[in-house]
Order: sequence, then C-alpha cells, then structure tokens
Amino acid sequence: MAITKVAITKENGHYKASLIDGRTVERDEYFDEAHLHENELLHPSTGHIQKDLDSLLLRGTKILNHQDSNHAQYSDEQRESGIIVEKGTLLDDKGTDRTDDDVYEAVVKQGGKNLHEFKNMGFYITEEIKNERGEVVNGSNLFTHDQGKNVRYQLPEEVTHLKLVQKDDGYKLAPADERGNEYRYDAQGNAIPEEYKYINPVFAREYEKRDYSHKHINVGLINLEKYVNGKLFTIKHDPNDYQIQRNSSGEIVRINNQRYFTKVKLFDGDTDEEIGMLSNNFHNFKGKIFFSADYNYSYNDFLASV
Repeated sequence: MAITKVAITKENGHYKASLIDGRTVERDEYFDEAHLHENELLHPSTGHIQKDLDSLLLRGTKILNHQDSNHAQYSDEQRESGIIVEKGTLLDDKGTDRTDDDVYEAVVKQGGKNLHEFKNMGFYITEEIKNERGEVVNGSNLFTHDQGKNVRYQLPEEVTHLKLVQKDDGYKLAPADERGNEYRYDAQGNAIPEEYKYINPVFAREYEKRDYSHKHINVGLINLEKYVNGKLFTIKHDPNDYQIQRNSSGEIVRINNQRYFTKVKLFDGDTDEEIGMLSNNFHNFKGKIFFSADYNYSYNDFLASV
C-alpha cells in the first residue's frame, strides 16, 4: 500500500504543496528521467505549515506532471484535421499570480476554427423546510452559478416559478413569483447583471427513468416551443436527491439545522406535471487539465444523451 506524503516546491516565487506517493520513478512511458508523481488535481494549502518553508523544499529529485508530457499533447495531424478541445477565453484567474489554477473556457475546434464553446452555467436549489404541522418555515432559494467565472446569485424565496418570455429573437426563462412577476434582484436586493437575469432554454432538460436499468436516465432538451409566451413553470427541490444525506433508517441527517442543495425540478405550472430539470454542470480547463462534471447525477446514475 502506497504511503501519501507532502512535498513542498517553489514556482515563480510561490510555495506549492503536492501530494505524492513518495516513490521515485526512474523512468516510465511519459518521462525518460527520474521523477516523482503528484496528485495533479489536489494541492493542499501551505498556510497551515508552521515552519520555514525553504527548509522543507524538495531537493534531489523533481515532480513531473503527465499533463506536460508529449503523450498529453495533440499531434500535428490532430491539430490540422481532427476535432479537438482547447483552452479559450480566461474566465477566472483566482486573484493570484499563479497560472496552474486559472480557469479557461473549453472550446471544440477543427482545423483552427471554433465549432462550439462549452457553457459553465449551473442551477441548484435549497430544500423547502416544513414544521411538524406541514407548514413551510423556510422556502427554497434558487441559485444561479457561473462555474467558470465563479459568480453566484441567490434568488429570493418569492421566486417559485420560471416564466417563458420572448427575448433576443427567442425564448428565455425568467425567475418569477407565482403571479408571474419577474425578479431582477438577488436575495440581498442587489441588481443581477443582464447576462444572469434570464435562463437560456439549453439549460432546461428532460429526463426519463427506466425500470430495466438502475437509474437509467435519458437526457434531452425540453421543447418549450409548445408552450405560449408567459407560461409559468414551477421550480421545486428534489427530496430524493443523492446529495441529501440519510441514516440507515432513511431519516435525513442534519448538522446545525443545515439545508441541503438539490437539483432543480421543473413542473407545468397549470397541471403540476413534472417536465424536467435545470442543468448543473461545467466543462472548462483548469491550468492544462480539462474538467467536465454534472452535479445533478451521482456515480450510480447512467447517462445516455439523446
């Protein structure tokens, strides 16, 4: 069993902690020189180390990352004619001089031309909390999260619906109350920037569970064209979401009356029929590594795009 150790290095004047297995590799299929392997996705903070960091610096060997090896680069042929994913616009520099934690847009390219820019918008909602009499004591809060720029807006509890509106030669979904009044302010009363006021229909997804495969879910876009302008859709939290922790008896486990975040379920405002959900995923580069994740699903879910 490998023993995880911490190695301290210094890059561009900044100290960096890396998790390593402690074994020097003389050579492998990536590098033809002695080196150490690090966990390229996790770097602990050095702020808690109460000692002169210069005295702890790694010496006598070095850490080499797979992302920097020739095997992790596109060939000339792939760049000329293949379909590849590369960095686009810088979205978030994290406010530091480091570059390995910078977040970039992910762009699909072919022959040097952009085919598609991945989106990074996510939506989630807090639980609705009821007392023993079934009365709502804490309503749900809808959150809009730009996971590329790390910008987040919490909507007021009064936002219980999404309203279908005509905007920019197409339809958008506007956060609204049960009467259809649109909300352009967050829960603290701050104005929400134009780019986050409306929800693009590409984030409204439908899904269907199949009995013959555990949690087999087909994902597609909700056809909003069949609804009239001004149509209201109810938003609700998912009481069975995998992020809600339960004990062996099925009771919800809470620490200090915490409220869980879940996926946002969408219902027809007239019939209360469930029609889908809002997406909560991101696809971007952090440093040289491409990340793609969907928080609406656990590892038990099987996704099939349609």
